[in-house]
Amino acid sequence: MRVCTVGIWVLRCSTRWVSAAVALTLFLAVRPSAQGPTLVSVLETAALYITQFKQDLSAVVAEEVYSQEFRSAGLAPLGPTASRQTRVLRSDLLLVNLAAGRYVQFRDVFEVDGEPVRDREQRLTQLFLATSPSAVAQRERILATSARYNIGNVQRTINVPTMPLMFLEAEFQSRFRFSRSNNPTTPSVLGVENRPPTPRAWVVDYRETARQTIVRRANGRADLPARGRFWIEPDSGRVLMTEMIIDDASIKTVVNVLYESDPRSGIYVPTVMKERYESGQSIVEGRAVYTNFRRFTVSTEENLRTAK
Repeated sequence: MRVCTVGIWVLRCSTRWVSAAVALTLFLAVRPSAQGPTLVSVLETAALYITQFKQDLSAVVAEEVYSQEFRSAGLAPLGPTASRQTRVLRSDLLLVNLAAGRYVQFRDVFEVDGEPVRDREQRLTQLFLATSPSAVAQRERILATSARYNIGNVQRTINVPTMPLMFLEAEFQSRFRFSRSNNPTTPSVLGVENRPPTPRAWVVDYRETARQTIVRRANGRADLPARGRFWIEPDSGRVLMTEMIIDDASIKTVVNVLYESDPRSGIYVPTVMKERYESGQSIVEGRAVYTNFRRFTVSTEENLRTAK
């Protein structure tokens, strides 16, 4: 069976002088609001929002229920050579601050198909308490651990909800081409229990144009440019929904994430993630739901304190 891999590597004045001075001052004061937001201002505001968002979310842990399904060959209807596999993961999901503003989202799986994971405490100790040679090495271990229960023929580490937000960070925006979107289609991540983003939100297209792309094959040898859309509140920069698409000769990836306000944490948090990977006659689909957001603390001196 062929295995595909995709991962993160990662003015006008009056004629009178006195009136002219007043008019000029008033014009300059009201000009930004009179013009309204621009694409540049929306992206700048979004970058500031993402910086604060990461700090806020890094103190919050969520419970994730993540259903995956893998189907291969004879997809519809299922033929004699077809196979199907399903899995349900229950995990704690947290955003880990490694160093110098670098974050990685960690999926701490504690139950697989109803059975508890037995090596959880040992695994957490190795990840967070053992000495790591570098933040990069620790990041790679966290990503690999978060992905170890994935099913299907697509090995992936990008299936965490906040991953696409990296594209909006100030240091990465230059790698992309952004534009106001003309595509009003809402991703299927929305369910009957979810409300679509406010009509005031800007839908922003993005397409990665720089070489050495952020998402690459696991061996790091092939670029996998990302494209998609962000739903952004223009005044606050708040991201309400993300769409990430990665087209490749051997695999097509689509990941959508919905953000909604959480009354307990006081911030907008991911509530649903929906993903699909197509590779030849194989399809991997997943849907994750996030609830029970709560504050947590980590002590690296003696032990890990459980989330409350």
